[in-house]
Amino acid sequence: MQPSTPRTTLLAETDWLVKHLNDPSIRIVDIRGIIRPPDAPHPHYEGNRRAYLESHIPGAVFVDWALDIVQPDAPAKMTVAGPERFAALMGRLGIGNQHTVVIY
Repeated sequence: MQPSTPRTTLLAETDWLVKHLNDPSIRIVDIRGIIRPPDAPHPHYEGNRRAYLESHIPGAVFVDWALDIVQPDAPAKMTVAGPERFAALMGRLGIGNQHTVVIY
């Protein structure tokens, strides 16, 4: 399987994505979440799996940014996951170095 041609920009337009939905070298990640104001009850940050289940781009996988890509044992809450934890998640989702990843 050949990876897609590297993009010259980091942003994908919707028409580009539509044309590449069936490209086996493309992976789509839905990372929608909710950020609440500081005076709102906890949690202030949470993923929005409900929105993903209601509607998502065909073939997209869901990543809960408040749970899946943070380092749970870090002293500061919401510290971005280290390379090993992140790579393990991507591997479980079928995402590797050969893929072009579109995140929304």
